[in-house]
Amino acid sequence: MHKIFYLILGAVLLFSACIQDADEDNVPVRYTVLVRDGRTGEAVSGASVELTGEDTVSRTLSTNNNGKVVFPAIKSYVNQVIVSKSGYVPTDTVDVISSVDSTTSVLLRTLNLVLLPKGYSSSDTGKIYSYTVTILDKNTMSGISGASVSVTSGSTEFSAVKTSSSGRAVLDSLPSKQNLFSISASGYIPIDTLVIADTTSNDHYILQTLKVLLSPAVSK
Repeated sequence: MHKIFYLILGAVLLFSACIQDADEDNVPVRYTVLVRDGRTGEAVSGASVELTGEDTVSRTLSTNNNGKVVFPAIKSYVNQVIVSKSGYVPTDTVDVISSVDSTTSVLLRTLNLVLLPKGYSSSDTGKIYSYTVTILDKNTMSGISGASVSVTSGSTEFSAVKTSSSGRAVLDSLPSKQNLFSISASGYIPIDTLVIADTTSNDHYILQTLKVLLSPAVSK
């Protein structure tokens, strides 16, 4: 049984931060994370920032007085980022800035994240998120039936659901945009590919479709 974990922070982070282009998959990435208060705009010091690469090793740092942490460069194709601090909740705001340091062959990636004080009323809160997750066999592109898909949405952990005969599972009414997905399928391993598509939304409801490719553990 193999598992892969994703932190879903929004389409911008998925496309720009979590997934590197094919020609970048061997380039080390150095993450700088900046955290600010969504009410005052000020830096949030002492926030916990956890970065987990595809090696499943978690690296946790605390933001300094400028609300900043810088992680050592890692070679990772899919990355999970969790930011938290007591008295705060995550919002939907994620800005990503990428550049290449040609002198050291390192991809520099900066994430600007916002936390809101608990109880603070904002248009960024009160939204509901629904994800349709489709698990596909890399070789055949057919759906994988019976794969397990679970999610932790914000601080709430939801029970796992199984994919249908078409490889599809629906996780509905999630309270946060900061979602950590756990996906596993017997006889398969992840190949670190995540695609987001068919995203629609209104003022209160966000619909998103995720497609994950898995590779057979033994060549068929």
